[in-house]
Amino acid sequence: MRFFFYGTLMDDEVRGAVLDERSAAEPAVLAGWRRVRKPGTPYPIVVRARGRRVAGVLVRGLDGRARARLIAFEDDGYALALLPVNAGGRRRMAWVFAAKPGSRLGRARRWNVAEWRKTGRGPLLARLGRGNRS
Repeated sequence: MRFFFYGTLMDDEVRGAVLDERSAAEPAVLAGWRRVRKPGTPYPIVVRARGRRVAGVLVRGLDGRARARLIAFEDDGYALALLPVNAGGRRRMAWVFAAKPGSRLGRARRWNVAEWRKTGRGPLLARLGRGNRS
């Protein structure tokens, strides 16, 4: 299975802690969506947005066990959708944790990966049992 990650799971160490294994990732883009901060959390979510794009990573070769771990990591505020992403000049279908249909997040503020790395990465790694290795 392929997954497109656009937030905390772009980070190799976070992804390794969640999946309990190392996984290779390649740059990818999700067109027609934008990344915003999920209200009440320090985490991102993607919402449909014509003409917008979200940069992230594509991870291939994940199995059912990995899928179950990812679903457990994400909360019920996300819908798992099979969407087209562009990676390496090719369009590929990948699973994406996106906003649930009908979510009203259009005015949510933008999520910034650099800000999260400074303020949220350490606490998330500690919660995942990886200590503060920023």
